[in-house]
Amino acid sequence: MQYTPLIIPFLITGAASLVLAAIGYQRRHLPGFREFMLLSAAGAFWNLGFVCELVSTDPTMALFFSLLQYIGIAVVVSNWTFFVLTLADRSWSLPAPVRPPLVLGTALLLVSALTTPFHHLFYTSWAMVEIGGRLSLFYTQGPLYFVFIAGVYAALALSLLVAVRGAVFSRGPDRTGYLLVAGGSVLAALSGVSYVLQASPIANVDTSPLVMTVIGGLVMSWTLRYHIFEVVPIGRDRVFDTTPDGVLVLDLNRRVLAVNPAATAILGVDGTAAVGLSLDQVLPTFHAAGEPGFEVSGAWETFALGAGEARRYYEARALAVRGRTDRPIGWLVVLRDVHEARVAREALSRANQHLRLLTSLTRHDIANRVTVLLARIENARDLPSDAARLDELDRIEEEAQAIAALCRLARDKDGDLEGAPAWHRVDRAVSASAEPFRGSGVRVECAPTTLEVRADSLFPLVLGNLIENAVRHGGPALSTVRCSIVPDGPGVLLAIEDDGIGVPTSEKERIFELGVGRHTGLGLYLCREILGMTGITIREAGVPGRGARFELRIPEGSHRLAEPGAAGTTADDPLS
Repeated sequence: MQYTPLIIPFLITGAASLVLAAIGYQRRHLPGFREFMLLSAAGAFWNLGFVCELVSTDPTMALFFSLLQYIGIAVVVSNWTFFVLTLADRSWSLPAPVRPPLVLGTALLLVSALTTPFHHLFYTSWAMVEIGGRLSLFYTQGPLYFVFIAGVYAALALSLLVAVRGAVFSRGPDRTGYLLVAGGSVLAALSGVSYVLQASPIANVDTSPLVMTVIGGLVMSWTLRYHIFEVVPIGRDRVFDTTPDGVLVLDLNRRVLAVNPAATAILGVDGTAAVGLSLDQVLPTFHAAGEPGFEVSGAWETFALGAGEARRYYEARALAVRGRTDRPIGWLVVLRDVHEARVAREALSRANQHLRLLTSLTRHDIANRVTVLLARIENARDLPSDAARLDELDRIEEEAQAIAALCRLARDKDGDLEGAPAWHRVDRAVSASAEPFRGSGVRVECAPTTLEVRADSLFPLVLGNLIENAVRHGGPALSTVRCSIVPDGPGVLLAIEDDGIGVPTSEKERIFELGVGRHTGLGLYLCREILGMTGITIREAGVPGRGARFELRIPEGSHRLAEPGAAGTTADDPLS
């Protein structure tokens, strides 16, 4: 053995590499640190192997330690490349096939180096020579040596290209890190080239392990200072993966590059399968996708997905992703679920409309009935006999009870001002609405059905008003009020008709105007308003002289059949 002061810097850098490896081991669960741990451990192996070569005076031992260093060299270079690829993976997707060839090629070249004594293709010859007062291993490179070196520089070149690309398209701390990586790759390559060409500052000494250790320390310091593989990427991924807003990442051709879980749930598409599809295929309802500018001042556009009860409302907007030169390099399409907010706004609107309708209803009916009540009181004063007066008082009491019922209606509806649409079973609603008119001698018919209609909560009052109008205005010939249901394209037609005197042709539209008619109860104007809140239309289509016929058109999505086995209640008994 021999002593040379050259071992001191290599011992120091070897120890420093072990410290870096320990730091990497503590954080090995985070991306990038496993590669850095292996890189640092291999760097320590490389430094200490070179120390053993420097102190050896026996050619065989010196050759052994020289070849052993190539394990460190191979692992350092490959894991340096893997570290750079992992660093870049935070920002863009790298081709998956890059890693396996690098591992396989490194392993084959390493085997060729370690088996040199058997084939002499890595070192063709070797011997101990005196250089600067010390014995040093001197060897002649063979063909596999240059293949190995070419592989090393190819890996460093890949690291350099990835780092340069990252530096160009990043800013702030990220750019600093990429520049460190790029500079480190260049310095490592230059130190290696100077040794291979025997132009090293120190004769026959490879300074690459010293350079790599210094660069590794700088990169580790940058990584820990800015938490590159901790807060930043984990936070970015966590936000992308957990935000309730859907996010689509597009290239400049509006092809999908990535879809977060929220967008997958909103669009009902598989995130992996959506990659490569155009935005028009994934989100055809987003109109901005077909506009030349695509980005409309970041404005939100409302659209709907689904139909019927499954229909939900969303907002979307496109945002340009801009590169270093402020030119667009892609797009982000953000999808926001606004269904609940829209439902809340609609509920508030319905509440206001209900309040207005309820106020109109009670004011309208109470005014009518008070007029009747006052007229009956005046009439009672002029009646000649007590019996007639008592009969008239009974009628006055009926009108007073009706006014009290309207007040109760206003009280009961006061707690349900949202007026959310509900499903009403038609035969049961008709039966309940006909109940107050039992004893009038008019027959109300509705065949049993399982049809349900999605309408405002005042829907039964509308049916009751139509039956009341028939009983009140049908004339002496009225005997039957009938409810029927017939298909009407994608919707259905619900008809309430009678066999009374009907409605004159000139009055068919006028009867739906506010305040028209005598003793009109709820009022056909209010009936139309209530039905219109859920898209149901009403018109009078009867034949004058043969009876009135009110047709309620129920649109698609607002009707369904009740669950089997739920027997309906028929109202086809005479109301007598």
